[in-house]
Amino acid sequence: MRKAAVKELQANKTTSPLVQQRQRALNDICTCHIVRLYWVPGHARLHGNEIANKLARDSSTQQFIGPETSVGVSRQNINNKIKHWVDNQQLARWHGAYSSQRERLEN
Repeated sequence: MRKAAVKELQANKTTSPLVQQRQRALNDICTCHIVRLYWVPGHARLHGNEIANKLARDSSTQQFIGPETSVGVSRQNINNKIKHWVDNQQLARWHGAYSSQRERLEN
């Protein structure tokens, strides 16, 4: 597990919906099992880490199948993109209305 990911999961407060989802999943698992998160330096030749790396490599070569996106996209990112698009649409309409009004005044 990446060091930054371990720190995010251990944080008392987070704004990332993805991290919050992972924290809830870990909390659910912890009700029935003892769970410990460790950061392991890459290529440390630890048996469990080598298995995890192999599974990650194998799964990355397979075609994704499912209703969810294959790459996590935060809700905040989506909302920002939509807001940016709406702002651009309003600006374009404003310039269009302004230029058509100016043409009427000139004629």
